[in-house]
Amino acid sequence: MDYGTMPFLVLDSKDVFLQVSKNIFLLKSLDELFQKGREAVDFPALQELMEKTGFDMDDVVRKYIRYTLNEKPFNPDAVVDLIHLRKASMLEDTEVAEILNEISRRIVREKGPVVMDLTGFTEQGFKRKLAVQTLFGKILYLSELPEFCSRDGSLVVKEIFGVTDEDADNIRIHTLSETSDIESLQKMIDDTNMEEDVQGHGDAGRPAGGGGGARTGSVNPAVTLGVHVGRRISFARAALYWAAQLLGSVLAVVLRLASGGMVTRFLLSSPSTTFQLIKPHLELQS
Repeated sequence: MDYGTMPFLVLDSKDVFLQVSKNIFLLKSLDELFQKGREAVDFPALQELMEKTGFDMDDVVRKYIRYTLNEKPFNPDAVVDLIHLRKASMLEDTEVAEILNEISRRIVREKGPVVMDLTGFTEQGFKRKLAVQTLFGKILYLSELPEFCSRDGSLVVKEIFGVTDEDADNIRIHTLSETSDIESLQKMIDDTNMEEDVQGHGDAGRPAGGGGGARTGSVNPAVTLGVHVGRRISFARAALYWAAQLLGSVLAVVLRLASGGMVTRFLLSSPSTTFQLIKPHLELQS
């Protein structure tokens, strides 16, 4: 061992420890602010965190996005938190786009690009590539939310991951199904019922997942089953939902065949379509 290098090794270790400590402090502080209520996460609070950690505003937003993508359930609550953080930061759209680009580049450097055909991989390789698909789906989801990031030429997430439009459509469908999990849907219903009780309105005729003045519903039969099992809706209403969902699926196939796939690609690539999933949560928070 060359002991002449020891001071540098110790210095590097201290630097790494300091960086990790600042990251932990930042993420823990933001979590605590969100626990107090989203209104606690405002520009002055973020400025205070910047002063304490020495991070720039884009560092603060980027680190919390990466933390959310890797460590938290990717549900509507988490997405609304990220949208609120993005607004509180007052960053420009181009800056937010570059944050998503940088996160994407880092994932590709560490884990490689998206691979759709996972046959032939070892168990470890399969898990790594599946994780890349999942992370790409989450980033794509955020990049297509009009409340989070405007879609301009500076946003090149698909290009960084090496994903075609067709593959992006397939991953998008999976990500949407993940974000509409039963637990989140039930919470949405609970929040809506509480709001209606305060206003003195009944819940008759309100579709599952409806919130505030918005009307929304589930297109996933599994979600409908979960809501019925949780005794949120009657079997009769669940049966009506299943019938409507089945009819919608049949019509979607007919439209896809009749249009050569154009209708499906339009719906799946539309930011407004994607945004409908979390819109009720945003309205409940307003």
